Amino acid sequence: MKRTVIICAAAALALAAWAMVAFWPEPDGELPGYTHEHAAYLTLSDQYGEGVNVTFTPRDGQSFSIGPSGIEGMDGDMQDAEMVRVTRIYALNLPALEYLGRFGQNGALENGARPADFGLDPPLMGVDVGDAARLAIGDLNPSRTAYYVHELETGGLYLIDAEIGDRLTLPRSAYIKRQLWPGPAGDRPALAEIAYMDGAGGFRIERYARGDLELPEYRMTAPFAFLCGGDAVRSKVLAGILDIDLDEYVCPWEDRDPDHGFGSGLGERELLLIPDEYRDSPISLTVGGPAPGGGRYVAHGGHVFIDRFGGYGFMDVTPLDLTYGVPFWLYPIGDVKRAEVAADTGVWRIDMDHASNRFTLTAPDGDVIDAPELSARRLFARILNFSVAGDAAGYGGSGVQMTVTLYMADGALHELRFYETVNARMAPVSADGAEPVFACNIKDLQAVLEALELISRGVTVPAE
Repeated sequence: MKRTVIICAAAALALAAWAMVAFWPEPDGELPGYTHEHAAYLTLSDQYGEGVNVTFTPRDGQSFSIGPSGIEGMDGDMQDAEMVRVTRIYALNLPALEYLGRFGQNGALENGARPADFGLDPPLMGVDVGDAARLAIGDLNPSRTAYYVHELETGGLYLIDAEIGDRLTLPRSAYIKRQLWPGPAGDRPALAEIAYMDGAGGFRIERYARGDLELPEYRMTAPFAFLCGGDAVRSKVLAGILDIDLDEYVCPWEDRDPDHGFGSGLGERELLLIPDEYRDSPISLTVGGPAPGGGRYVAHGGHVFIDRFGGYGFMDVTPLDLTYGVPFWLYPIGDVKRAEVAADTGVWRIDMDHASNRFTLTAPDGDVIDAPELSARRLFARILNFSVAGDAAGYGGSGVQMTVTLYMADGALHELRFYETVNARMAPVSADGAEPVFACNIKDLQAVLEALELISRGVTVPAE
């Protein structure tokens, strides 16, 4: 019998619950501003999303808006997502946990309670949905499960769920676009171009590939054109840059503080990154000073952030750091039909007939020697060994002590010109007529002259 009563009671409760759901009055979306004072919804408006600006006025701070004319730095998919996330909560039906009454003309509820008793004077957040609805959100209730909400058009006071209230009281910074890198979160795209410019100089490099030659992966395009060492780019530039992110929001750019260390303004220390697969989405950062507690201030998209994890060693990188040890030229021997070396001992010339593997050396005195293929290839390897060994500045000298010229099969001509120097180990080098920027090790010049002398005497050039 007892069991039968329990079953009947449970069935009755289930039936009552079904009736409540089935016959509960639905909010009327066709009547903007209509208030269901004792129902489960507070109906505010019949519009949301596209075309609507939502303005928020925090208790301590300036008003801000999201929407078509909203926050700078929030655009595209993010703006759409934020509009849906915020406006869908209340634009049609804001779930109201409880209706508490209406503020009368004397500014109080029937029981005498006033707006300040609910944190509404001033409110924690004012919310304007275009011309459709105006809300004032107060404090959390004593149990911290709900927020007090004042619907300003009708004067009604409600409680709304704390989770929904948390969303409606987010600060301006919560709506700022925080994604620095394109693509899925956490991914780092390959970079097609990297540029860092400041008042003292800087550099611009790009990824580089040419046929099946084993060339460095990057080349410098500013302040001059030259190949870069791939390992140097990866360790001195990419290793730190790829860890940069927008970890902590600080303020809009116009509200920056001198302590943020941006110097004279936007672009003074500018980092520009062009992702390979997202060339239409370049990344631009202005680098500021060190931040308290670690990291560095950075400016992006009109706002200032703190990056806690990136590395900024690239700010001290010089062109020499990225090019040290890189050859001045890299050409397959099969593309060269003749090489000439002009030194103080005269002009040496080696002709290359690759079809018959015949190599002919003409010495300064006019003697013609058939050079063994092995020796000819080892000579050419020494010619290719000319590489960046330092900065040309300070080595002086204006006369030319040696010239190496390659005559290519396609008719092109390439020349390295080595200038006299006041240094015992280094000589400034001009590549294809460019002003000397780098210096070469003099022992590399001596190695080429030594190989020419050995071939002229019929001695096999040793491997280096």
